[in-house]
Formats: sequence, structure tokens, C-alpha cells
Amino acid sequence: FSRDSKRGDANAMNIVDAGKERITNVIKFATNEDGTPKAVSELRVKLKATAEGPNRINLVFKYVAVKCTKFFFLPIKWTLYIPVPS
Repeated sequence: FSRDSKRGDANAMNIVDAGKERITNVIKFATNEDGTPKAVSELRVKLKATAEGPNRINLVFKYVAVKCTKFFFLPIKWTLYIPVPS
């Protein structure tokens, strides 16, 4: 995000498992300025990747995992899985 953004900081990375033909995009959100966790701490997007040639891959989105730190107002950690139709 830009320096003047009010959304906060986040770290992004990709986890590639070529043997199992999987790619996971991970976005981890930083805590609030007072040290408390945000309602959503992490997003993980799971993809299936198959080679279509030496320079091209086919990506199929499987699901998105949303890691939450609250259930309504209760401090309970849980994960919401959202399937992506393909």
C-alpha cells in the first residue's frame, strides 16, 4: 500500500509446490498500531497449476482461506473457506 494509506501494512508471498502442482498466494496483515490483531489476519488463495508448455501454465483457483481473529466480538481464531467455482 502507499505510505499515506490508512489500511495498514501487509506482507505478500507465494508458496510453490511444483511436485504437487500447487501454488498458494499468502497475504499476512500486520497488527494494529496498538498491537491488537486485525479482524482478518491472513488470506490464502490456493491454486492448481499445470504446465501447458515451457513458458506457460494453466491456473485453476480452488479456494480462498480467510483467517479471522474474532467471531463477531468474541476473540476466537477461526478460518473461513470460500470455494471458487471453476
